[in-house]
This record gives sequence, C-alpha cells and structure tokens, in this order.
Amino acid sequence: MTETRLAQGRKPCIAISPNSAARALEVDETMGFLKAIVNADTNQISGAAVLGIEGGEVMTVVGDCDNGQIAIHHAVRCEICSPWAWESLNNLFMAMDNT
Repeated sequence: MTETRLAQGRKPCIAISPNSAARALEVDETMGFLKAIVNADTNQISGAAVLGIEGGEVMTVVGDCDNGQIAIHHAVRCEICSPWAWESLNNLFMAMDNT
C-alpha cells in the first residue's frame, strides 16, 4: 500500500525517525528508519514501514495497535522493559506533529 493511498479520505500525519532506540544502540545496529502514517482525526495508525534491527518485532506491535484500534497516545504511554526494539515507536510518535 502506498502513502498516497493511505492518505486518501484521511487527514494524515507522517512521522519519520532514525532507528536509534536503546536496543539498536546497545547492539550497534542503528542503520535504518521508522516511518508511520497516522490518521489525525482518530490518532490511529494507518500504515508503517520499518527498516532496521528487529523490524518484525516493531511491526508486530504496530499491527497489534492497528488491530486493537489503539490510538498512538495510548501506545506511547505503555510501560516498556528495556531494551526492546519496539520502544523506538515511542521516539517516533512523540516526535510526530499534531499528536
């Protein structure tokens, strides 16, 4: 699915972040990025791309948020026992405009 298609009929917010969460730093694997499109009206994830260490782990959490219709401000407030790769979502969403 493309970014353009995800934005159709929605008011999108786009967040892009380097892969710099604690887990990536600990294992010296900071190459890559995270990108998410969030519906500004509902604050729910419309789509995401992850390129980096443990990308599958991060995308599993993104999918859980999407399936559970969890708004990103709830996901950002989740307690995280570090170091996990998916804690990078906190960095991504806290840097997002209009959240």
